[in-house]
Amino acid sequence: MAYLLGFHPGFISELEKAILYYSSESGKLAEKFKIATRKQLTGLKRNPHLRAVRYADVRFARIEKFPYAIHYSIDDTRKEVYIYALLSDYQNPDSYHRKRW
Repeated sequence: MAYLLGFHPGFISELEKAILYYSSESGKLAEKFKIATRKQLTGLKRNPHLRAVRYADVRFARIEKFPYAIHYSIDDTRKEVYIYALLSDYQNPDSYHRKRW
């Protein structure tokens, strides 16, 4: 059974910013980023436990060929994956999460 995905509003905003950035570089690059992100989200729906817990109960799913990771947690009772953030490898996740939640 596939898990449902829930999204923190910050994730949507971060995703839009990343797409806008890649669009300004190249339309093809933006499309590749969207495809890679969609692929990772689809994988999380099928098997969210594939990645190890990195801190607290948060796991990372890296976007293939891009310096971004999806930060998420799993609620097995509700069969839901909650997506907190899309962070660049250059951002510090500890300070990000403390200020956002």
